[in-house]
Amino acid sequence: MVWTPETDNSEEDIPVYGMQFRNRPVEWWLNFVGLFKDRSTPLVAVQNQIDREGAYDRGDHPAVALMRDNLDYCRSLAMSASTGEGLASLKERLKFAADRFNPPLIGAGRLAVMKTLQKMLAEDQAKPSKDRQNRTLTMSEFCDLCEKTGGISSPEQFLSFLHNAGELFWLCSHDADIIILDQAWALEAIYAIYDRERKCWTNLLQNRGRFSRQIMGSFIWDAQGYTDEEQKLFVSFMCQSGICFKVSGREDDDSAVYIAPDALPENLEGEHPARFETPDEEHFYWFDQVFPGFMRAILVAIGHRAGINGTYWRHGCSGYDERRQARFRIEKTHHEDKGHGLHLSAQGPHAADLLGSLCKLSESVMELFAMTPKSLAPNHSEGYPDLEYGLDPNAPKSFFVSYAWGDDDDPERAQIVDEFCARAEEEGTHIRRDKNEIMFGQSITEFMEKLVEGDRILLVLTNKYLHSVPCMTELYNVWHSAGHDPEQFLLKVKLFAAPDANIFNPVGRGLIGKYWHEEYENQMSVLNYMGDRDRVAHNQLRRFYTHVPDILELISDRLLPRSLDDLVTYALD
Repeated sequence: MVWTPETDNSEEDIPVYGMQFRNRPVEWWLNFVGLFKDRSTPLVAVQNQIDREGAYDRGDHPAVALMRDNLDYCRSLAMSASTGEGLASLKERLKFAADRFNPPLIGAGRLAVMKTLQKMLAEDQAKPSKDRQNRTLTMSEFCDLCEKTGGISSPEQFLSFLHNAGELFWLCSHDADIIILDQAWALEAIYAIYDRERKCWTNLLQNRGRFSRQIMGSFIWDAQGYTDEEQKLFVSFMCQSGICFKVSGREDDDSAVYIAPDALPENLEGEHPARFETPDEEHFYWFDQVFPGFMRAILVAIGHRAGINGTYWRHGCSGYDERRQARFRIEKTHHEDKGHGLHLSAQGPHAADLLGSLCKLSESVMELFAMTPKSLAPNHSEGYPDLEYGLDPNAPKSFFVSYAWGDDDDPERAQIVDEFCARAEEEGTHIRRDKNEIMFGQSITEFMEKLVEGDRILLVLTNKYLHSVPCMTELYNVWHSAGHDPEQFLLKVKLFAAPDANIFNPVGRGLIGKYWHEEYENQMSVLNYMGDRDRVAHNQLRRFYTHVPDILELISDRLLPRSLDDLVTYALD
């Protein structure tokens, strides 16, 4: 446990790089550690930053001293991570604790394989970064090593042991089994995303926690020299570690979109379903304290299954269960007398059954964190089935229109959009459009992100639209959010194409793809002089010319409305 006198204070919010973080005193962290320890668990308490002006070795922290009689090994020391003072003492104590209290409890054959892996890693890390060859292993290579050593009846069982012991990280997915031997290499790449001084983190916040492998590459990983395959490995690591979850798309064609819960907004300013004023069923769990990562784990557990059908914010989520035809909401809460809490609520015909499943899910996460609630859950059977996440048919729908402003070639097109919006309002459907919602000085990007997540989007395709970066960004991102799935894409969008769009023949579609390919190549010559956002936009141009022909081919194969009456009937159906 590492602490500093400066941060050993009350539970208050402190500013770090312009963001607010909840500070915790040493006693709080020791209580957290205490949940997972027994008497034989070593504790090394480290006072850091003794190189700072006015700092000195405070000796035993009072809270650490109180634990000393209950532990076989408890040591305190002071050091400076900046200057290295005291580092040798820390390494000595850690080595002694590991050797004495964590002896290998495995057979000779398994121990030999483990030491071989440790040697491979040590030798690899001694080489320059570009020459390292043993950062990862395949399952086949691991099995060959086990067979060569002998005495290992089940390589998979042994691999699971090594994974749980922290010797390596086993990425087990439906595509392939990859073993990350050099975990520091992967973690360095992943932690770089969360560096508050880098623009990557700012972009993640602006995108409300959403990202793709390509976006991470554009902002940080490409410049650090990581290959596309290595970047995919890092994202898989993040998913399996509970750092993020996939909401849409597929990994195999690199169309997946992910959410990092730590970068979600505190709230969604009214975009998510309102609290149930009178929920049909609800339950509160109360705790003396909620530990770091607990709410993230709840969001990941739900998000992993609900994906795009859930709504997420920093301290909660909501969704709809098709099995019970009921809505749910899970949210962190706090009560002055009862303490920290988790509020579960459900509304619908079978809300009681839904609440039982929510309790079962929540308690499974509590068990991982060794958290015992003060309040018991309603009686519920372990047999409650999992949720079947889907879209709430009764939720208010958001309808957007995407079109090119100021089309001088045919001013009547703007009139068509105006008249369509007016007709929609008459029929009780409010259409959200950028010219009504974006004021001077406000972000266009934020509106575009909301548009992409809309329930229904009318795309008004014109020649100007198909040659506009903002418009094509909207078109591609809608396609991307649908997971590059034609059926999902067509469920989400309604289409209106002007004659000059020229998408109804192969040559016309090919010319549009050629235009974006040439624009991409033109920007390559000045790429090194671009800012981070322009580099991301340039990377998106590559996706335009790669995917736009497929999107336009799909659109051109549809019978589209030609009149305003047809458009209103078709789009509002």
